[in-house]
Amino acid sequence: KSYAGKNLHFGIREHAMGSILNGIAYHGIFKASGSTFAVFVDYFRPTIRVACLAELNRVSWVLTHDSIGVGEDGPTHQPVETVSGLRVFPNLDVMRPSDAEETLAAYAHSVSRKEGPTALIFSRQNLDQNNDMSAAERRTGTLKGAYIAKKETADLDLIIIATGP
Repeated sequence: KSYAGKNLHFGIREHAMGSILNGIAYHGIFKASGSTFAVFVDYFRPTIRVACLAELNRVSWVLTHDSIGVGEDGPTHQPVETVSGLRVFPNLDVMRPSDAEETLAAYAHSVSRKEGPTALIFSRQNLDQNNDMSAAERRTGTLKGAYIAKKETADLDLIIIATGP
């Protein structure tokens, strides 16, 4: 199957990618999305800002390889502060799903959202699936922004809250 004419190859040109996606979104016919490593957000931060301030709901970004661990590419590819930096943009919905069901919910949300752009953040590590909960519970919880993955069964000495894997 050929995807010719359906995908644009930007190479290592994140700012151009962001600008072109904004242009497609401004035109209004298509929902545009682009993808790069999360650490390279800094190269197209101005275009993300424009999309947020203009409330472009027809653009989303798929940002991969999020991790606090150093991978094979070394510390230059370690996006330690990237997600927190994205969360401060007005009108940008930042979602970091941790399993397949959360990913389905986050993706569906990104294509149906009307209030502005969406950034989907994905880990570089292989992640376990949360099979202790039903798919419907995980999808619904993702759309709410958070959910209880494991309910307490006794008095608590400590509460640990986690965001993402």
